[in-house]
Amino acid sequence: MKLSTGLETVDQMQEVHFEGNVTPHTWYQNLLLKNKKPDLIGITILADIAYWYRPTYVYDDTTGQLKGIKKKFRADLLQRDYESFENRFGFSKKQIREAFDRLEDSKIVQRHWRTITTNQGMKANNVLFIELHVDNLKALTYSLPYCSAGEHPIDLEGNSLLTQGETPYCPTGQDPIAPEGNTNTKSSLEISTDSITTTKTGDESSPDDVDKLVERFTQLRNSGFPKADDYHSIKRTLAVVPVNNALELLESCFETAQKRGKKITVFSYCEPFIIERYEALLARHQLVDDVEEPATPIHSTDSIQYQLAERLLERIRSNNQDFKQPDLQLWSKDMLLMIRKDQRDQDQMFKVIDWCQDHSFWKIHILSASKLREKYDQLLVAAAEEKRRRNKPQNTRKDNMPKWCRKEQEDKENKPIPSKSTDSGKSFQQLLEESRRRKKAN
Repeated sequence: MKLSTGLETVDQMQEVHFEGNVTPHTWYQNLLLKNKKPDLIGITILADIAYWYRPTYVYDDTTGQLKGIKKKFRADLLQRDYESFENRFGFSKKQIREAFDRLEDSKIVQRHWRTITTNQGMKANNVLFIELHVDNLKALTYSLPYCSAGEHPIDLEGNSLLTQGETPYCPTGQDPIAPEGNTNTKSSLEISTDSITTTKTGDESSPDDVDKLVERFTQLRNSGFPKADDYHSIKRTLAVVPVNNALELLESCFETAQKRGKKITVFSYCEPFIIERYEALLARHQLVDDVEEPATPIHSTDSIQYQLAERLLERIRSNNQDFKQPDLQLWSKDMLLMIRKDQRDQDQMFKVIDWCQDHSFWKIHILSASKLREKYDQLLVAAAEEKRRRNKPQNTRKDNMPKWCRKEQEDKENKPIPSKSTDSGKSFQQLLEESRRRKKAN
């Protein structure tokens, strides 16, 4: 018996089976922009991420029984990039990035940037992986609408929708946000050069220094707990900047971001801000005080950038013992820029340094870390081309000439060259006289 609702359009919808992204209605109430309107871009992206994290059910072909479930992607996290969302939904890259910022602020997703190795053996840097926090997704989906501090959801008659003991939706690890979004960060944009510390960097810093920076970052962010990536970023920062200066510059970073209307969720946003401004302040401090004695090294001798600088100097001097002593701190800075900004692989850098100093052309041109950084891509191409030529198979084709032909050729080559004299062995004078006698006889 065919069931009917009495409306043909509704009856026909029984034959339509939808698959793909699912958008719960509560998301339009809980995922909101600052103007209290639904975050349509964030909702669209979240629905797509949730689809990929939903398991696929595997059934037995013969019995129809459920055998198990499997994931739709290969890695431990979903690998996507902004361009894929841009092509799929038509949003701009800026809109997608800002939507991810809002989803991260709500603790629903978390972005991870990784270095991966492709099937062809090539390394790819800054590949985006997306983590989904299912507990917060459930809270977003099955809770009452999100409200700011002091607000409660109400019905059309103005009555509160909250029963006793209920609270509005708020992401895990966050308290209801004040409407003004005020923070208690102080302005520290103008840091006196007198406050610069040059006696202790992160290579020598204690775990207490890391904890101090983590605690202050969490207070300024005013939400959640630090991730593993935050600790790694803080450790890199303290490898260059003393903890006291890092704390002051961290507050300056939050103050600058607040003026620009941005919300900081990860410490990696603050890392370049802190390091660049510390190095600028340190340079100004040295100029103002006109320090005659050498400044305390910024880059520790145990740091990877300093070891790379030393390796380059060592290889240069293996070719020229009279090479003058360079400023290894400046060389270390260039090496650090190659690692952090240019995303160069450290092990590969050691190999390129050795290769260029063994090369007859490049060893007279690469005589500083800055020149190494400038010509690095050309060095990679030249090294790859040399390896290709070295591994190119030689022409080992054999002569397939028949034996009889080879013997004839050998006989022809070994045949003695005839002398200039005639076959009869007579001299020219004798031949001339015989010719005259024949003429007289005729």
